[in-house]
Amino acid sequence: MADKTSKYVVYMLRRLPAGLFGETYAIVSGTEVSQGEYRGEHFILTQRPSEALHMGEFEIAGKSLPPELGTVDTDFAMAEAYRQVEVDLLLLLEKRANELGRPELAFLPFELDQRPSSLMGCWMRGCFTKQLMAIKDATKCSSLATYLSLLEQISDTGHKR
Repeated sequence: MADKTSKYVVYMLRRLPAGLFGETYAIVSGTEVSQGEYRGEHFILTQRPSEALHMGEFEIAGKSLPPELGTVDTDFAMAEAYRQVEVDLLLLLEKRANELGRPELAFLPFELDQRPSSLMGCWMRGCFTKQLMAIKDATKCSSLATYLSLLEQISDTGHKR
């Protein structure tokens, strides 16, 4: 069945020293793939030690749940994807702190700040271009894929693809 509902949100990682991950973004998406069936996706773009993409997805079948458990919908899938971003960032932070030989860095607090136009800024500066195209190819979220396809049409003068 065709994608009925899809949406995504872009966040920028804040409050960590630049030396840990550098410029870092997270994208969460939710898609209704069929009646009562949803897909959540998350993508994390990190700049250090080199530009990298970390991603994951899951499917949720909400149509057979009793109403007392709440509503499973696109927003629920996005909220779960956001939680997965938080978990993955904690794991990435711990790994990076160990790589740097600075275990105390693993316990630094961070924030995810919603940034609607950050991906266009990245594209225009030539940052994460390969990773953004990998997201475009991997996502099942039609609105995110459309946005990334539009980015791809912007002149690549100065891009380091």
